[in-house]
Amino acid sequence: MSENSTKNNEANNLEKEWHLDVSEAEYEASKAKGLDEESLFKPGRHTFRRRDPDKIIKRDNKTVVLHLDEETFEFYQKRAEEKHTDSVEEQIKLELRNLAEKEAA
Repeated sequence: MSENSTKNNEANNLEKEWHLDVSEAEYEASKAKGLDEESLFKPGRHTFRRRDPDKIIKRDNKTVVLHLDEETFEFYQKRAEEKHTDSVEEQIKLELRNLAEKEAA
């Protein structure tokens, strides 16, 4: 089996496609070794493409500016320091999400 890149994939990082060429002899040799036919690529050319993760995972976060009083901010800041976990922003997001889920139920 041989791998062939299109348009010199190593030199051109923008290209996200590569090919795997499987000959009939390679296919038969793999079968003769006892490999399961379902796990083998059939003879021919197989094309693989990488997808941009930003296009797969939707990031629909919206930016919101909140003006918090000092006591509220200090509450979440102290809680973050005590738990050594989420930032103030993450804690407020979780609280708002939990509130929205309770109201939706």
